[in-house]
Amino acid sequence: MTLIITLTYLISAGIMFWHSAESDERRPLHRAMLYAFVEGLCGVEDLGHSYQRVRCSPRWIATGEPEAAVHVGYAASGARFGYTYAHDADARTIRLRFDADAEVELHLLLPPGTRPVAATWEGDEVAFDPVTVEQSVYADAAGPVRAGSEVEVRYVDA
Repeated sequence: MTLIITLTYLISAGIMFWHSAESDERRPLHRAMLYAFVEGLCGVEDLGHSYQRVRCSPRWIATGEPEAAVHVGYAASGARFGYTYAHDADARTIRLRFDADAEVELHLLLPPGTRPVAATWEGDEVAFDPVTVEQSVYADAAGPVRAGSEVEVRYVDA
């Protein structure tokens, strides 16, 4: 199985960083590192097969980067999943725009010292769970997405 990963994000100085990598069984260490990166910082975990059910837990807030685009896929099947991430610190919102159809379990890391107060899924208010893991606060929600779907979480100081 070959996993193809494309990541784009803006570095604070305004420089764009782009990385595309391919991993296969012949390079197990390379593959393990890419999977750790995708499931860790990017927060994309395929919970079934072909990205039909995804746990999406982006941790870009920890890097201080306000924008990121993540696209992952399986070369053999063409199955893919991706999102763009935008953190607006002034508006105190984090927005995700998805580019695939999937059932998504969202586990969104919030800035330190904040708590979630509202979440919208396709413009509709949705229930969410504030979750604390050690000293980090997340907003959890779940639902279907399709290409172009947007989810937004608003937060305030804790």
